[in-house]
Amino acid sequence: MAPQRLTYPSVFKAYASLGKARDGRQLHGRVIKEGLEDDSFVRNTMLHMYATCGCFVEAWAIFVGMTDFDVQTTEKDEFQIF
Repeated sequence: MAPQRLTYPSVFKAYASLGKARDGRQLHGRVIKEGLEDDSFVRNTMLHMYATCGCFVEAWAIFVGMTDFDVQTTEKDEFQIF
């Protein structure tokens, strides 16, 4: 059984809390493989996970790759990164 789309943000948040950037990178690969990297909820929690774990290069790569910004992205995540 494959995980549902809304499962990924919860797992990325858990990895962020535990500082598990390596596991988060593996999950990020799965997200790309499944074509979910453009989903705003998944993308925002990946960005948050990388920034929380101190992986600023990866967080920046996700941020600059964003093509659409929503209220959640611009108001919530800009304060979490910096």
